[in-house]
Amino acid sequence: AQRPQGSIADNITLYLTTTSTGTLTTSGAIKYVVCEGNCTSTTFSGYTIGSVTAASTVSIYTDTLPGTTTSASNATVTYNIYFWIDAATIVNDHLGQSYAGYIHADSTQNTTNYG
Repeated sequence: AQRPQGSIADNITLYLTTTSTGTLTTSGAIKYVVCEGNCTSTTFSGYTIGSVTAASTVSIYTDTLPGTTTSASNATVTYNIYFWIDAATIVNDHLGQSYAGYIHADSTQNTTNYG
């Protein structure tokens, strides 16, 4: 997300929509982490971590980008989302299963928070 100089604050939400319905999807074996910028810790401490447990749309990250009048406000904010299968939860029913889904976002101006 990029903010023009002098902008007001923006609320941003990242969503994960899962469309597959197999046991790999519903078991919670698929994990994800959302990092603002690069994930700098292998334990993901302080980041948003979750599991896929159903075919649905879920909010996986929400943040407010502060409004500001300085030229530094033109910085781009990058979000990285990583997925993995938790080896501790894998069972024979997961073999041959696939996952399908997509990530999307929305942003709204927050007229009550001017940074």
